This record gives sequence, C-alpha cells and structure tokens, in this order.
Amino acid sequence: MIIMGWINIYSINILNSGGKSELVRHIIVSENIQPRYIIGDRLSDFKAGMENGIETIGCRFYFSKDEELNQADYVIDSLKDLTNLIK
Repeated sequence: MIIMGWINIYSINILNSGGKSELVRHIIVSENIQPRYIIGDRLSDFKAGMENGIETIGCRFYFSKDEELNQADYVIDSLKDLTNLIK
C-alpha cells in the first residue's frame, strides 16, 4: 500500500528562526515527532542535534571538514553506510 500525502519543507531561510537548533525544535513540535538521528556534514547540524537531545551522524561529503565531523556521535563515509549503523 502506498499512502500519498503532503511533505512539509523547512528551511532557515523560509522559517524565520534563530538558527538550526531552533529550526529542529520547530520541526519536532510541528510534526509531532521524536527523531533518533540527525544526519549532516557541518558543525551546525551536530550542534542542532546535541541541543535537541538527538544523536548525530556525520557524513563525509567532498566538502565536509574532519574537525567538524569529529563533533558527531558517529561518522560515516557514505549515506550507503547508514544501513550498517541504523538497525
């Protein structure tokens, strides 16, 4: 069965927020969810996760920086590696 519905798109530029942490809090409340992970490649992604009590996964993209990735709870080399990490 496929259920089609609306997908909300959130952006710091669209939502007048104070930063990524506030944006994540807004999404959690608006969507009534409790995410287990935040996947990102920048320090602001990891700070948003930490400040909202969510584990963080850093992904090495060609523009990611090791000093920022070191702040994540987990680091993967490719999004394909998520299947090994998340079970």
